[in-house]
Amino acid sequence: MKTHKQTIKYSQAVLTPDILVEQDGYWGIDTNKHLVFNDKAVAKLPQEIPLYFPFFRKIGDDFFLIVHDNNRKENAWIISKTGKIQHRFYVGEGAYKVHIHNDRIFICYSEATIGVCPIGTNRLVIFDIKGNMLEKYDLEFGQELEAICYYSEHEIALQEYCSLEISILNFMDNKLTKYRTDSEFYADILTCENGQIYGGYRSAFLDNEEDIRNGQMNIYEMKKSERKREITKGQMLGSVPYFVNRVRSQKDGVLVFTDTEAILNVNKVPAFWTVDVNG
Repeated sequence: MKTHKQTIKYSQAVLTPDILVEQDGYWGIDTNKHLVFNDKAVAKLPQEIPLYFPFFRKIGDDFFLIVHDNNRKENAWIISKTGKIQHRFYVGEGAYKVHIHNDRIFICYSEATIGVCPIGTNRLVIFDIKGNMLEKYDLEFGQELEAICYYSEHEIALQEYCSLEISILNFMDNKLTKYRTDSEFYADILTCENGQIYGGYRSAFLDNEEDIRNGQMNIYEMKKSERKREITKGQMLGSVPYFVNRVRSQKDGVLVFTDTEAILNVNKVPAFWTVDVNG
Protein backbone atom coordinates (compact mmCIF):
# COMPACT_ATOMS: atom_id res chain seq x y z
CA MET A 1 0.00 0.00 0.00
CA LYS A 2 1.40 3.39 -0.99
CA THR A 3 0.17 6.66 0.54
CA HIS A 4 0.88 10.12 -0.83
CA LYS A 5 -0.02 13.38 0.91
CA GLN A 6 -0.35 16.67 -0.95
CA THR A 7 -0.95 20.01 0.70
CA ILE A 8 -3.38 22.46 -0.89
CA LYS A 9 -1.92 25.89 -1.57
CA TYR A 10 -5.06 27.42 -3.07
CA SER A 11 -5.83 30.57 -1.08
CA GLN A 12 -8.71 32.39 -2.82
CA ALA A 13 -11.39 30.48 -0.86
CA VAL A 14 -12.02 27.21 0.97
CA LEU A 15 -12.40 24.19 -1.28
CA THR A 16 -15.45 21.96 -0.91
CA PRO A 17 -14.54 18.52 0.47
CA ASP A 18 -14.69 16.50 -2.76
CA ILE A 19 -11.32 16.50 -4.51
CA LEU A 20 -10.76 14.70 -7.84
CA VAL A 21 -7.23 13.44 -8.25
CA GLU A 22 -5.54 12.79 -11.59
CA GLN A 23 -1.98 11.91 -12.55
CA ASP A 24 -1.20 15.55 -13.32
CA GLY A 25 -2.94 17.12 -10.34
CA TYR A 26 -6.32 17.68 -8.70
CA TRP A 27 -9.70 19.29 -9.46
CA GLY A 28 -11.88 21.01 -6.89
CA ILE A 29 -14.62 23.61 -6.38
CA ASP A 30 -14.23 26.54 -4.00
CA THR A 31 -16.85 28.31 -1.91
CA ASN A 32 -16.90 31.18 -4.42
CA LYS A 33 -18.07 28.67 -7.07
CA HIS A 34 -14.82 28.52 -9.01
CA LEU A 35 -13.67 25.33 -10.71
CA VAL A 36 -10.09 24.84 -9.50
CA PHE A 37 -7.25 22.88 -11.08
CA ASN A 38 -3.92 22.52 -9.29
CA ASP A 39 -4.40 25.52 -6.98
CA LYS A 40 -5.65 27.79 -9.79
CA ALA A 41 -9.20 28.94 -10.55
CA VAL A 42 -9.90 28.00 -14.18
CA ALA A 43 -13.65 28.62 -14.58
CA LYS A 44 -16.71 30.02 -12.82
CA LEU A 45 -19.73 27.78 -12.20
CA PRO A 46 -23.11 28.98 -13.49
CA GLN A 47 -25.23 30.83 -10.95
CA GLU A 48 -27.95 28.18 -10.96
CA ILE A 49 -25.67 25.57 -9.37
CA PRO A 50 -25.82 25.92 -5.56
CA LEU A 51 -23.08 24.82 -3.21
CA TYR A 52 -25.14 23.08 -0.53
CA PHE A 53 -23.97 19.48 0.02
CA PRO A 54 -22.28 19.00 -3.36
CA PHE A 55 -21.06 15.74 -4.84
CA PHE A 56 -18.33 16.35 -7.39
CA ARG A 57 -17.38 13.50 -9.73
CA LYS A 58 -15.42 13.10 -12.97
CA ILE A 59 -17.07 11.69 -16.12
CA GLY A 60 -14.52 10.55 -18.68
CA ASP A 61 -11.69 12.95 -19.48
CA ASP A 62 -13.61 16.17 -20.12
CA PHE A 63 -16.74 16.41 -17.97
CA PHE A 64 -17.86 16.55 -14.34
CA LEU A 65 -21.03 15.67 -12.44
CA ILE A 66 -22.32 17.89 -9.62
CA VAL A 67 -25.18 16.58 -7.46
CA HIS A 68 -26.91 18.52 -4.68
CA ASP A 69 -29.26 17.16 -2.03
CA ASN A 70 -32.21 19.49 -2.35
CA ASN A 71 -35.77 19.60 -3.70
CA ARG A 72 -35.17 21.75 -6.76
CA LYS A 73 -36.66 20.62 -10.04
CA GLU A 74 -33.11 20.12 -11.24
CA ASN A 75 -30.37 19.15 -8.81
CA ALA A 76 -27.76 17.41 -10.99
CA TRP A 77 -25.57 19.00 -13.65
CA ILE A 78 -23.01 17.75 -16.15
CA ILE A 79 -20.43 20.50 -16.77
CA SER A 80 -17.36 20.87 -18.96
CA LYS A 81 -13.87 21.89 -17.81
CA THR A 82 -14.79 25.45 -18.77
CA GLY A 83 -17.81 25.37 -16.42
CA LYS A 84 -20.41 25.19 -19.21
CA ILE A 85 -23.53 23.12 -18.44
CA GLN A 86 -23.98 20.20 -20.85
CA HIS A 87 -27.01 18.54 -19.19
CA ARG A 88 -29.24 19.25 -16.20
CA PHE A 89 -31.68 16.82 -14.58
CA TYR A 90 -33.32 15.72 -11.32
CA VAL A 91 -32.16 12.77 -9.19
CA GLY A 92 -34.52 13.19 -6.24
CA GLU A 93 -33.68 13.97 -2.63
CA GLY A 94 -31.40 12.17 -0.21
CA ALA A 95 -28.35 11.38 -2.37
CA TYR A 96 -25.93 9.69 0.04
CA LYS A 97 -23.29 8.11 -2.22
CA VAL A 98 -22.56 8.99 -5.85
CA HIS A 99 -20.44 6.76 -8.06
CA ILE A 100 -19.59 6.95 -11.79
CA HIS A 101 -18.84 3.76 -13.72
CA ASN A 102 -19.00 2.86 -17.41
CA ASP A 103 -20.97 6.02 -18.33
CA ARG A 104 -23.51 5.27 -15.63
CA ILE A 105 -24.33 7.29 -12.53
CA PHE A 106 -25.01 5.20 -9.42
CA ILE A 107 -26.78 7.07 -6.61
CA CYS A 108 -27.38 5.55 -3.17
CA TYR A 109 -30.06 7.24 -1.09
CA SER A 110 -30.11 8.00 2.62
CA GLU A 111 -32.33 5.92 4.89
CA ALA A 112 -33.88 9.16 6.13
CA THR A 113 -35.45 9.80 2.72
CA ILE A 114 -36.59 6.27 1.89
CA GLY A 115 -40.33 6.51 1.28
CA VAL A 116 -40.34 10.24 0.55
CA CYS A 117 -37.89 10.43 -2.35
CA PRO A 118 -39.86 11.62 -5.42
CA ILE A 119 -38.33 8.94 -7.62
CA GLY A 120 -39.54 6.13 -5.35
CA THR A 121 -38.56 4.15 -2.27
CA ASN A 122 -35.24 3.05 -3.69
CA ARG A 123 -31.86 2.60 -2.06
CA LEU A 124 -29.97 2.53 -5.36
CA VAL A 125 -30.86 4.14 -8.70
CA ILE A 126 -28.83 4.06 -11.92
CA PHE A 127 -28.94 6.96 -14.40
CA ASP A 128 -27.21 7.51 -17.72
CA ILE A 129 -25.03 10.59 -18.17
CA LYS A 130 -27.97 12.56 -19.57
CA GLY A 131 -30.09 11.90 -16.48
CA ASN A 132 -32.34 9.16 -17.83
CA MET A 133 -33.25 6.56 -15.21
CA LEU A 134 -31.98 3.12 -16.25
CA GLU A 135 -32.72 0.94 -13.22
CA LYS A 136 -33.78 1.18 -9.58
CA TYR A 137 -33.39 -1.17 -6.64
CA ASP A 138 -35.50 -1.29 -3.50
CA LEU A 139 -36.18 -4.59 -1.77
CA GLU A 140 -32.86 -6.01 -2.95
CA PHE A 141 -31.19 -4.12 -0.10
CA GLY A 142 -32.43 -4.12 3.47
CA GLN A 143 -30.35 -1.14 4.63
CA GLU A 144 -28.94 1.99 3.07
CA LEU A 145 -25.70 1.43 1.17
CA GLU A 146 -22.55 2.47 3.00
CA ALA A 147 -19.88 1.54 0.42
CA ILE A 148 -19.87 1.28 -3.38
CA CYS A 149 -17.06 0.75 -5.87
CA TYR A 150 -16.09 -0.59 -9.28
CA TYR A 151 -15.73 -4.40 -9.45
CA SER A 152 -15.56 -5.23 -13.17
CA GLU A 153 -16.64 -3.67 -16.46
CA HIS A 154 -20.30 -4.47 -15.82
CA GLU A 155 -20.32 -4.97 -12.05
CA ILE A 156 -20.13 -2.94 -8.87
CA ALA A 157 -19.44 -4.04 -5.30
CA LEU A 158 -21.61 -2.74 -2.45
CA GLN A 159 -21.98 -3.12 1.28
CA GLU A 160 -25.04 -2.12 3.26
CA TYR A 161 -24.91 -0.20 6.53
CA CYS A 162 -24.47 -2.65 9.43
CA SER A 163 -24.52 -5.65 7.07
CA LEU A 164 -21.89 -8.37 7.12
CA GLU A 165 -22.51 -9.21 3.46
CA ILE A 166 -20.82 -7.71 0.42
CA SER A 167 -22.95 -7.69 -2.75
CA ILE A 168 -21.75 -7.87 -6.35
CA LEU A 169 -24.31 -6.34 -8.74
CA ASN A 170 -24.14 -7.01 -12.49
CA PHE A 171 -25.99 -3.97 -13.81
CA MET A 172 -26.32 -5.44 -17.32
CA ASP A 173 -28.48 -8.44 -16.31
CA ASN A 174 -29.47 -7.17 -12.80
CA LYS A 175 -27.96 -10.25 -11.16
CA LEU A 176 -27.18 -9.63 -7.49
CA THR A 177 -24.85 -12.03 -5.67
CA LYS A 178 -24.27 -11.69 -1.93
CA TYR A 179 -21.17 -12.93 -0.11
CA ARG A 180 -20.85 -13.46 3.62
CA THR A 181 -17.95 -11.80 5.41
CA ASP A 182 -16.05 -12.74 8.55
CA SER A 183 -15.76 -9.15 9.71
CA GLU A 184 -17.19 -7.91 12.99
CA PHE A 185 -18.24 -4.69 11.30
CA TYR A 186 -19.09 -3.41 7.83
CA ALA A 187 -16.54 -1.63 5.65
CA ASP A 188 -16.68 2.17 5.59
CA ILE A 189 -15.28 2.07 2.07
CA LEU A 190 -14.54 -0.45 -0.66
CA THR A 191 -12.26 -0.32 -3.65
CA CYS A 192 -11.23 -2.91 -6.22
CA GLU A 193 -8.43 -3.58 -8.68
CA ASN A 194 -8.21 -6.51 -11.11
CA GLY A 195 -11.03 -8.32 -9.34
CA GLN A 196 -9.41 -7.95 -5.91
CA ILE A 197 -11.55 -6.19 -3.30
CA TYR A 198 -10.05 -4.00 -0.58
CA GLY A 199 -11.97 -2.75 2.45
CA GLY A 200 -11.38 0.22 4.72
CA TYR A 201 -12.45 -0.34 8.33
CA ARG A 202 -12.51 2.54 10.77
CA SER A 203 -10.95 1.95 14.16
CA ALA A 204 -13.14 2.67 17.16
CA PHE A 205 -12.98 6.12 18.69
CA LEU A 206 -15.07 8.20 21.05
CA ASP A 207 -16.82 11.49 20.36
CA ASN A 208 -14.31 14.09 21.46
CA GLU A 209 -11.89 15.80 19.09
CA GLU A 210 -8.77 14.17 20.49
CA ASP A 211 -10.15 10.66 20.03
CA ILE A 212 -11.18 11.42 16.44
CA ARG A 213 -7.73 12.87 15.77
CA ASN A 214 -6.16 9.63 16.96
CA GLY A 215 -8.53 7.39 15.00
CA GLN A 216 -7.43 5.53 11.90
CA MET A 217 -8.75 3.72 8.85
CA ASN A 218 -7.33 0.22 8.45
CA ILE A 219 -7.09 -1.09 4.87
CA TYR A 220 -7.50 -4.85 4.31
CA GLU A 221 -7.05 -7.03 1.27
CA MET A 222 -10.24 -9.12 1.05
CA LYS A 223 -10.26 -12.79 0.01
CA LYS A 224 -13.18 -13.89 -2.20
CA SER A 225 -14.34 -17.52 -2.35
CA GLU A 226 -16.96 -18.47 -4.96
CA ARG A 227 -17.25 -21.99 -3.56
CA LYS A 228 -18.11 -20.88 -0.04
CA ARG A 229 -19.84 -17.70 -1.23
CA GLU A 230 -17.87 -15.57 1.19
CA ILE A 231 -15.37 -12.70 1.30
CA THR A 232 -13.01 -12.86 4.23
CA LYS A 233 -10.94 -10.07 5.72
CA GLY A 234 -7.37 -11.09 5.03
CA GLN A 235 -4.10 -9.21 5.37
CA MET A 236 -4.08 -5.64 6.70
CA LEU A 237 -2.07 -3.57 4.24
CA GLY A 238 -1.73 -0.48 6.41
CA SER A 239 -3.66 2.41 7.92
CA VAL A 240 -4.20 6.15 7.52
CA PRO A 241 -5.25 8.77 10.11
CA TYR A 242 -8.99 9.30 10.28
CA PHE A 243 -9.25 13.02 11.00
CA VAL A 244 -10.25 13.75 7.41
CA ASN A 245 -13.57 15.01 6.07
CA ARG A 246 -14.13 12.73 3.10
CA VAL A 247 -12.99 9.24 2.19
CA ARG A 248 -14.10 7.40 -0.93
CA SER A 249 -13.07 5.27 -3.85
CA GLN A 250 -11.57 7.44 -6.57
CA LYS A 251 -10.70 4.91 -9.26
CA ASP A 252 -9.62 1.28 -9.47
CA GLY A 253 -7.52 0.51 -6.42
CA VAL A 254 -7.17 4.12 -5.25
CA LEU A 255 -8.76 5.79 -2.23
CA VAL A 256 -8.87 9.54 -1.64
CA PHE A 257 -8.98 11.13 1.81
CA THR A 258 -9.51 14.88 2.01
CA ASP A 259 -9.15 17.45 4.77
CA THR A 260 -9.79 20.60 2.76
CA GLU A 261 -10.98 22.66 5.71
CA ALA A 262 -8.25 21.37 8.05
CA ILE A 263 -10.78 21.29 10.90
CA LEU A 264 -9.03 18.52 12.83
CA ASN A 265 -5.66 18.68 11.16
CA VAL A 266 -3.00 19.34 13.78
CA ASN A 267 -1.00 21.58 11.46
CA LYS A 268 -4.10 23.42 10.16
CA VAL A 269 -2.92 22.96 6.56
CA PRO A 270 -5.54 21.76 4.03
CA ALA A 271 -4.40 18.58 2.32
CA PHE A 272 -5.50 15.40 0.62
CA TRP A 273 -4.15 11.86 0.72
CA THR A 274 -4.22 9.28 -2.06
CA VAL A 275 -3.87 5.63 -1.08
CA ASP A 276 -2.91 3.12 -3.77
CA VAL A 277 -3.83 -0.21 -2.18
CA ASN A 278 -1.71 -2.12 -4.69
CA GLY A 279 1.27 0.24 -4.61
